[in-house]
Amino acid sequence: MLNVTKFTRLVIIFSMALALASCKKDSESAPNLWRSKIWKRGLIDKNPSTNPPGANVYYAVADCEKDDTFKFGSEGKLEWFRNNDHCGINETLKVTQTYTFNRKTKELFIDSDKYSDTYIVVEETNSQIKFYIPITRANGVENMIFLLQ
Repeated sequence: MLNVTKFTRLVIIFSMALALASCKKDSESAPNLWRSKIWKRGLIDKNPSTNPPGANVYYAVADCEKDDTFKFGSEGKLEWFRNNDHCGINETLKVTQTYTFNRKTKELFIDSDKYSDTYIVVEETNSQIKFYIPITRANGVENMIFLLQ
């Protein structure tokens, strides 16, 4: 009887450990897909069907931003490289921001010295990450959509 009790306890402990190990965190620094490549700003939406409902506008990428690249790191760091074309004389060549991504709510929080915003991610594929932020205007709310490709 003593051996059965010990065995039962071991099974329960093992089951609990397995259950705890399989729990996912709600907040992740970035999915592996995001970290798999260096992203550029997208100019043309590859999949408009994933747009949020309502009034949508795309972020207008300036000529000096077209060569910017973004790298999501595993430690919650987002590196923004401004490369060759600069929008201003005093523009920093590399900006490091922090970010978190909540897989459940699809919220992407990006924080830097100058601003912090929470975006909603609506698409994650090998070719495009699409996220937006609702902006209140005089005539209602519109979604500002950002594309990384």
